[in-house]
Amino acid sequence: MPGHIDIPSDEFVTLDGVRFHYLDWGGDGDPLLLLAGLGGTAHVFAELAPHLSDRFRVLALTRRGHGLSDRVEGGHALADAAEDARRLLDALGIERAHVAGHSMGGGEVSALAARHPGRVASIVYLDGAYDWADSPTPEWPEEAASPERFASYEDYVDVVHSLLPDDIRGPAFDAMLRTSVETQEDGSVVGTAARIGDI
Repeated sequence: MPGHIDIPSDEFVTLDGVRFHYLDWGGDGDPLLLLAGLGGTAHVFAELAPHLSDRFRVLALTRRGHGLSDRVEGGHALADAAEDARRLLDALGIERAHVAGHSMGGGEVSALAARHPGRVASIVYLDGAYDWADSPTPEWPEEAASPERFASYEDYVDVVHSLLPDDIRGPAFDAMLRTSVETQEDGSVVGTAARIGDI
């Protein structure tokens, strides 16, 4: 069907007591781990990943406090995210992987490579937010943890769409948005993305 994208089923793994969401597109070749930007989830790679699975086994991790991964009080520094990525590789029995990070994910890639160079075959920055080479472990800003409440899911989507260009919309983005909110009993939703503008 035109416009249809095959998104693998949501997978979950508990790493050091925290339940993480990830996607596994399978594929042949070396493992490739994709790390989303701040506010994003593994679903953000749904359109890219299938184009890479003929050369790599493609995985994407949703960081703690985002999407379907557990919300936790602490552990939001880049160093923690790097260790979460390493723990995922451990849990899946992957000794060494290529790692690509989008935006803030680039900081996580740098932190992972700095701490565990033997685990990283190569790194790729996708629209990296900052040159992390000199400072791979800054803390995320405190305001990043405060969710926003919306009267309905539709209101949330309207606000997100108003902040972004039309060409970003599509099935992969819709899947990411759906996992970026928690629906409350009254029908309102709380955005779990760090800041709505970072989606």
